[in-house]
Amino acid sequence: MANNVVENCPQTFKDWASRATLKCSNENTYHCVKDEFSSIVEVCTTPLWIQKGHCPIYNTGLKKIVSTECTDPNCPSEVYRSDAVYKYNCYQQFSTRITTENTRATIPAAPNVAPIVGPLIAVCVVALLLVVVVVVVVVVVIMIRRKRQSGFNGRENGCGDKNGAGEDGNRMESSPEESSLNNHRISGPAFWKTEDYLEKNVFTISKFYENAVGALDIYGCVTIVGPPGCGKTLTALQLASRKCGKDGGSQLYFCQALEEILTIAEKDSNAYIIVDDCLDKYLYFPSTLQSAMECLNKTYAEYIKDKKIYLILTAQEDKWNRIKSLLNGCCLFNEPHLLTMNSKTFSEIEKRNMVIRHFECFDIEEILGGQKSHITIPANQAKDSANEETSNLMEKTTYVQKGTVEYIVRIIKDEEEFSFPLKVDLICIYIRLLKSYNGVFNNGFKAFLTKFFDTWSNDTDIKEKRSFCILVFAALLGGEISPRDFSAKKTGDMYNRICIGYACQSNANKSVQKEEGKDKPKQNEFIEQQSERELLETNLRLKSCLYQGSKGQGCPCFAFQHSSLFRFVLLYIQKKKGESFIIENATAETLLNKCWLDLSFFDEKKNTLLKLEGSVIFSRKYFLPLAERILSEIQNGECIPEWDKHVFLSHEEFLNVWNSINKAHVMDVV
Repeated sequence: MANNVVENCPQTFKDWASRATLKCSNENTYHCVKDEFSSIVEVCTTPLWIQKGHCPIYNTGLKKIVSTECTDPNCPSEVYRSDAVYKYNCYQQFSTRITTENTRATIPAAPNVAPIVGPLIAVCVVALLLVVVVVVVVVVVIMIRRKRQSGFNGRENGCGDKNGAGEDGNRMESSPEESSLNNHRISGPAFWKTEDYLEKNVFTISKFYENAVGALDIYGCVTIVGPPGCGKTLTALQLASRKCGKDGGSQLYFCQALEEILTIAEKDSNAYIIVDDCLDKYLYFPSTLQSAMECLNKTYAEYIKDKKIYLILTAQEDKWNRIKSLLNGCCLFNEPHLLTMNSKTFSEIEKRNMVIRHFECFDIEEILGGQKSHITIPANQAKDSANEETSNLMEKTTYVQKGTVEYIVRIIKDEEEFSFPLKVDLICIYIRLLKSYNGVFNNGFKAFLTKFFDTWSNDTDIKEKRSFCILVFAALLGGEISPRDFSAKKTGDMYNRICIGYACQSNANKSVQKEEGKDKPKQNEFIEQQSERELLETNLRLKSCLYQGSKGQGCPCFAFQHSSLFRFVLLYIQKKKGESFIIENATAETLLNKCWLDLSFFDEKKNTLLKLEGSVIFSRKYFLPLAERILSEIQNGECIPEWDKHVFLSHEEFLNVWNSINKAHVMDVV
């Protein structure tokens, strides 16, 4: 509807709702506010988040709601949406000091130019057509270049050329600055699944999300803190996608450290930046936090405050609690930029919508008893044995009893590392969980996972044993895996040691080697790689734990469905195989960025860090083999960035062990 001048606005919520239903097709777009001439108007338009101390006003020239300063003594004292203005005094008292760009201009009378109108119009039309052609060509060129820059060739994370090679293998020429920006435009494995979920409409709007939208619109930055699996990453990407979708000239960037934000802001002043799990680095390198805070404060003062860039940060709750006392000096980690997210922030309706969206995504339907039968599992597979064709099973609709959605919403409870949204997701990913959800919820999700991995690791089927070794391999690699990891020299040897540790034959082509000798190693490696890749892509258990990156089609990569599941598998390996097995077989990066040391050395009085929940913790008797493993990696040319600043070296006992073996090594060399 066009803006209609009225005498007054509805005075009660009931009257407001009635007018909204009557006047607008979407009642959430109804507004009754003043325009820039102080006339009261009714209009249907997109709501705007309004800062406290301000009021909405309808600008008839721009045809949208704008914000202006409130002069009433009882101005709004909180952030609110413009369509909720009836709760405040705004429509009674406004400040009408509007800038010139927001007011109507008086149009002077046109002079008599009839004699030259015809030729002038012809010239203008020709000129306009030329301009349009030039603009179209420029836009097409820019779009092509951006498409190339934002392609997913580089996101294969070890599958492709890390130095920026294109599909044909030729290196794409770019400046150092352009190359640096391109690297940040590529989302990592943590976002592959999230991006697909947004495309499949799994994300559900919640009150928390609406508050986050308001904070981002008003302040240019939000920091989302919450427990693992509550939906922080999905919310962050939805926020950024929404903003970038509305502003076609903006680019989305992904950072792993806070220091990188300023670099991007200096090169692209119209950027949207996400830093997921923004505190992870500083738990292991706490001495670098101060410089990161200085960079962040400078970024805020020069770029975020004036909304030249938009920034979205996420942080895991237990990590936040251990480091928050060191973050007070940065406004981005305090209200109103700071938002806390957990299952308590979701209403029952919002939880129900989460379950329904997941059911739709995974083709799960509720039925009345007796209408259709559930998908049955053959008797020889009833005990979680293998021999299942995942593709055949997943193509079918899964039917569950009527009321399953309500039961999940009512019964499911948060556990450490596994929040409500994550539990729902994992249940729907592995449809067998739906067949036994009573056991899942009654006994606890962790207890169920432990039993699940026990059954899997003890399976006598050779493919299942190998698939479990692949899962362990992925965990010890740091949570990501590619088929090429099986044939690469260093990681291939690592995989063979894992298979030996689990009494599983890793070399799928052993018989081929015996028959043909050792003169065709490359062919044998290819056969083994294909065999392991087939398990990655088809084994139901592996698919329930590892998500395939859909964009890396040339050489697919796989990552754990969630970091909580990755950490659980690492802890399971430690429990079953011991700390020495992890020290001997995990990558150096996994040891130094995913594991922790015995709690007792941390001094709370000195604000040093406590252990991380859900982390592998090495006890004192394993300090020596851990130090020897790290030293061995360094001696073999492994690059360990900023090792001298690593938190392990703040442990007095570990430092003594490290110094002793390092000194012994120097003496041996001399």
